[in-house]
Amino acid sequence: MGGPRGALEDSDKVRCHVMHANLRRVLRRNGYFQVKSTIEVSVKVNAVQVPKGFYGDTDTWHITYGDSDQDH
Repeated sequence: MGGPRGALEDSDKVRCHVMHANLRRVLRRNGYFQVKSTIEVSVKVNAVQVPKGFYGDTDTWHITYGDSDQDH
């Protein structure tokens, strides 16, 4: 990666919301730092039976702003 791209582009802030533990480590190694998130996510799957632990293990989840009211 070679460091935060935003620094090269003279950005004041680059914000990432990451739930995957390995990706968080990669970002920290490349100059990003963690701050408390203000995002609250509520999830309930009614269509199918989910495996035990589904709601506790978010490493395989991918949530975009278009999935909720978080983009307002």
